[in-house]
Amino acid sequence: MYPPAHVSPRAHRHPACGRHRHRPLTQWLGSRGLLIANAVGGFGDAHAPAISAATLAAKGSVDIGLASIAVLAGFTTNAISKIVVASTVGNRRYALELSPGILLSVIAGWAGLLVA
Repeated sequence: MYPPAHVSPRAHRHPACGRHRHRPLTQWLGSRGLLIANAVGGFGDAHAPAISAATLAAKGSVDIGLASIAVLAGFTTNAISKIVVASTVGNRRYALELSPGILLSVIAGWAGLLVA
């Protein structure tokens, strides 16, 4: 699986494509980096950031609690982007009808984390 099929092995060995290029960011941001990346990534897609956090937790790179918070951060910002899109693309009534369900799902997610 490493390197990706579309990247030639020779190109992947280039120093700019090194396996450990994330280390300076990790050292600089620490666990906040995962939270920031998932929150920002959530504006576009909730699935990719969630998979990223789950993969890091499965490998033991981050604590499961931190990964859970990161998933919910991406889910929350994704919900915000959905409400914004509903407000700008649809009319006000559409946004008012859609927003409560989205907000309830976010509240339920965070409540589930607090209960667990």
